[in-house]
Amino acid sequence: MSQKTLVLKEQLAGCRDKVKLAYTDNSFDAVEVSREMHFVDLDSLFVEVNRILVAGGKFKFRFPHLSSREAFEIWNGHFFSEKWFQENLAFNRHFRIQKIDRQPNPIAKELPLWLKIFPKPVLGKFLMNIYSSVSVTAENIKQ
Repeated sequence: MSQKTLVLKEQLAGCRDKVKLAYTDNSFDAVEVSREMHFVDLDSLFVEVNRILVAGGKFKFRFPHLSSREAFEIWNGHFFSEKWFQENLAFNRHFRIQKIDRQPNPIAKELPLWLKIFPKPVLGKFLMNIYSSVSVTAENIKQ
């Protein structure tokens, strides 16, 4: 059986108020969103995504890493980090994080040799631009 995935883009464009998605309950196996979630009411987005996902459905999203140049070049409305999602009560009421992937910035290859002895997750806490973005996969919790 094929997976039914919704990529939210146009549905969230220009949406500054509460998110209301025009899909029936339990319609999708996965929902993906990227930059658009920076500009919307997050509590209502989480409720709506959970509503349209089947039980055990996946919510996948990507955001610029807080230390990346992209996070500061374009005003994003919300600044996200992995910790923000791990500790956000509204998010955790509807989802459990399964996987976090940090995409290294190509500039990180140009680090001085002595810095390369440190793991990238450690460097990412102290240096700017080690990671370009973060992808999160979370499973929904149906109540």
